[in-house]
Amino acid sequence: GHDLLWVVDSGTEAEQAILPDIEKWLSESYYPLDSQWLDNSQLRSYATGEALSLQPEEESFGGEALLAAAGWDQGPFRPGEFVRLGLQWRALAKTEQAYAVFVHLVGPDAEIQGQRDSQPANGFRPTSGWVVGESVQDNHAVRLGSDLPPGEYRLVLGLYDTANGQRLSLLDEGAAPKSDALELGTVVLLRPGE
Repeated sequence: GHDLLWVVDSGTEAEQAILPDIEKWLSESYYPLDSQWLDNSQLRSYATGEALSLQPEEESFGGEALLAAAGWDQGPFRPGEFVRLGLQWRALAKTEQAYAVFVHLVGPDAEIQGQRDSQPANGFRPTSGWVVGESVQDNHAVRLGSDLPPGEYRLVLGLYDTANGQRLSLLDEGAAPKSDALELGTVVLLRPGE
């Protein structure tokens, strides 16, 4: 019945040794949201809820990764809530590059008002280990700031090289670059109390 799960990375070495297995399972089952340090402990949160229904997308990023399907919470939302996003990638080519996924919530002023960056599957499935043709499930959640004004926000995603920040181009059917990000849809934010 909780909207969020929290994991605190602290304790003995034996207690910390099982955290990667727990976090991998949480990343596959739920939607990674935030990570922050509090003194010597790392605090991570995961959005819960019913599994999202994914719809076919078929968008190629640099001829290396295909966004095969995506689904997200449709809302409307209130400030302080979060948008869950499920992605399914398919490896189109072998790469040695470690790409990260960015998910941005872009406001009417074209400013980024919320974001999450992570290697696929919360870092547990780096692109450098993908096998051509395999599918990779990749979950994310983006928090809507408590001070965001009501309105429509664009949900945008893409991939970038973690070594240099260079984004992979989104390719058209003829394999020509058309953009460096994919706009998935619109998120509607209501006024508090609506």
